[in-house]
Parts: sequence; C-alpha cells; structure tokens
Amino acid sequence: MTRGAAFLLIAAALLAPGLLIGPGLDAAVFGHVGGRLLDGVTPYVGSWDHKPPGIYLADAGAQAILGWLGAWTADWLVTLAATAGIGMAVAVALARLGVAGWPRWLAAGGAVAFAAQYLVALGGGLTEAPAGVLAGAALALGLSGGSRGQLLATGAMLGLAIAFSVQAVPAVVAIVILLRASPKGLALVAVGFALPLGLVVGWLALVGALPAAFDAVVGYTAAYRASNAGYGGALSGPLISWTLLASLALIAPAILGASHALGAPGPRRTAAVAVLGWVALAMVLFAVQGRFLAHYVIPLAVPLGVLSGLGLERLGRSLTLRRNAVERAALILPLALAVAISIGAGAIA
Repeated sequence: MTRGAAFLLIAAALLAPGLLIGPGLDAAVFGHVGGRLLDGVTPYVGSWDHKPPGIYLADAGAQAILGWLGAWTADWLVTLAATAGIGMAVAVALARLGVAGWPRWLAAGGAVAFAAQYLVALGGGLTEAPAGVLAGAALALGLSGGSRGQLLATGAMLGLAIAFSVQAVPAVVAIVILLRASPKGLALVAVGFALPLGLVVGWLALVGALPAAFDAVVGYTAAYRASNAGYGGALSGPLISWTLLASLALIAPAILGASHALGAPGPRRTAAVAVLGWVALAMVLFAVQGRFLAHYVIPLAVPLGVLSGLGLERLGRSLTLRRNAVERAALILPLALAVAISIGAGAIA
C-alpha cells in the first residue's frame, strides 16, 4: 500500500501540469464524447471520434461519479490511477520473476515516471495509460502460470486494453509467447479476450452505432494514415529522438536486463523474449501506422519496466561484488548519466 501511494505521488507530480493547464486536444475530445454519453448521445453517430470506445466509457464513468470535481479533473484522475497502476503491474510481474527489494520498486517507479512525464502523457486524459495498465495486468497474470480463471482474466485484460488503444496490440504477442507451450491456455486466453470485445460490439450494435464505429475506427484510421505524410507526427520527425532521450533512464537498465535475462534459463528467459517481442512489435506497429506521437509509447512502460528490474537486480549484485569505491562508481555513473539525460531531454522537449 505504501508503494502504491508512492506511485500515485510520482504520477500526480508529473501529471500535475496537465491538471493545471487543462486537457490537450485529444483528451478534450475524449472527455467531451464521454460527457455526451451521459447525455444519452450515441457514440460515433451523435458525437464522433475515431478511437476505440473504451476511453469514452471510462471518462463517462469518471464524470458520472466525480463530475462534481469538474469533467477534466475526473478524466485526469482516470489517467492518474492508470499510471500508478502501471507501476504496480510491473512490480507484480517482477515479483513473479523473483526480483525483490529496491531493484523491483525502483524499476516500477521508473515505469511510472516513464509513462507520466509531460512529453509522453501530455498531462493526462489519453487512451494509452488505461491500455497500459490493463496490458500490464495481463502480463502479470500470464507470468503467474495460471489457473483457468487466471487465464480467462488474462485474455479479458488484453481485450479491454485493446478496447482503449490499438497500441496495446503488441501485448497480445507477449502473452502468446509466454503461453506458447500450452494450447489449452491460449484457448482460454482467447475466450477471455473475446468476452469484453464482444460486449462492446454488442452494445454498439444495440444502440445502432456499429457501422459508424467500424467506419470511424477502421476506415477513418486508414485514411488518416494515408493522408499523414506531411504531419508533425510522421516517422521522420525529431520527436522519436527526444522521446528516446527522455526515456533513457528506463531504457538503459532495460538493455542490461535484456542482455542478462536472455542468457538465463527458465522463466526469466521466456519472460525476456516475451517482453522484447512486445517492444519489437510496437516498433513495427509505429511503422505500419506511418506516424509516431510520444504518447504511443506509454504501454511500453510495462515491458521496459520489467526488463529494467532485471537489469537493476544485475547491477545490484555487481555492486556487492565491488568493494572498491572506484569500481562501484564506474557501475553507477552510466545509470546516473542516463537519468540526467532523461530529465534534461524531457524538460527541453
């Protein structure tokens, strides 16, 4: 509970500018559509946007319960809870892999900071934080081995994540890799995956919005990509470089963790392959989309956080073997430099 409160504080501090400044364009649209749902307006028909419906439903629920705080504050709190939840998902996943102590919690806190920094989160209200925490919960459940109920829940978390954002699609690959030796397990995950998506499709069909929803989420998105060559989010833009630099504090120990875990036998190697598959497919997805905006990387806080925990554990063991202060400094200095670069790049960008 104390660690969860710390994650909330980290997320709140980094997301606070958004609460003060107000929502960005996308967050304002999502919150508006959510509010119109409460007014009885049919999504994709009476109010239009081209994202999957999860964020509209979440914002509508938040505004229904916490609307007395203001619509934007209610929507912002959804992001706050989801971002802190990403940290908890990473911590649970690392516990499943036997990582304990400060490496586990530092990596989980780093994942929260990665997902909450303003360059990435734009102050909150976006689709990727809820998708990230749901995908992270699915990974943590997948690493637990799993009863039938857990496997169904794993699939349901993935289905819900994709109902928020297509950026969660690569997480499905991670789960498939984790369960590749168990066809029955994959079947249960598939059933769980279909349940929430089936409910969403059924709801849209019931309110008469399914054709419009398909056109918005699929048809418009394809046209959006085709017409995007000159837009600021194109893959050739400098935003990718800034995002990498601002995220270096998490990426650097993640590289160490990947190099170590791939050489380890058993669950750690399988987990490393799975989360690396998640990251690799995310890169492919960016290329397929033909554009990159920094908030697309929010779900990657989960796989990078897991790899970071493995890397920090390795670093901690190396430090205990180095009694010479110079040797210890040589190990710590690269990580400290990565943190400094991340802070500077994040502030500048």
